Amino acid sequence: MKERKELEIPKNFIIRTDRLPEHGFDFSETVTGTWLSALLAESDPEHEWSFAQDASVRVQCRPQGEGVILESASGTLAEHPCTRCLRVVKFPVNFQIDMYLEPGEEKELELSEEDFSVESFLGQDEIHSAMQLASRERGFFKDGVVEVAPLIREELWLQLPDYPTCDNSAALEPAGCHGEVLESSKAEELRFRQAKWAGLADLKKRLPSDS
Repeated sequence: MKERKELEIPKNFIIRTDRLPEHGFDFSETVTGTWLSALLAESDPEHEWSFAQDASVRVQCRPQGEGVILESASGTLAEHPCTRCLRVVKFPVNFQIDMYLEPGEEKELELSEEDFSVESFLGQDEIHSAMQLASRERGFFKDGVVEVAPLIREELWLQLPDYPTCDNSAALEPAGCHGEVLESSKAEELRFRQAKWAGLADLKKRLPSDS
């Protein structure tokens, strides 16, 4: 098992909502490939992903009602040994976060037609604002603090291929794989995917401030 080290979180990635200016703010934070790999290791210590490039992460955050709108985007180049032949394969990774985060516990969100009826708002501007919120992914934060790093980690896992092989169409340069296929492609992919997401699900249960 890889040695676990406490991950140092950039201070800009911890946003205090009570200090957020009325019109919000935006910034860019450069993180190293080593940091990105360590971020993934919090949910899967045995992962074999590495990142060949640093990443400049753009973050925009602004108040909206009782919550905040968080937008973020970045790109990098990830590497992983082919799960069959172990040749290192490179994968371009671009992620984008577009969320409305509100204080409280994670819960099932149900929106009815009444939520967007004309009678529920004062005018067209309010209707437009509500529809914009409804189109964003929803999340939650606690104790007045929005943590950006867990959101980046989850988005990275979503963008990385579930089953990295030489011939994966998402690879930078897909190539024929000469590794031995020990089980069907579907079975291999399912096993790899289950291991990845099991670790992330366990981490989300153990981190109460994760949204």
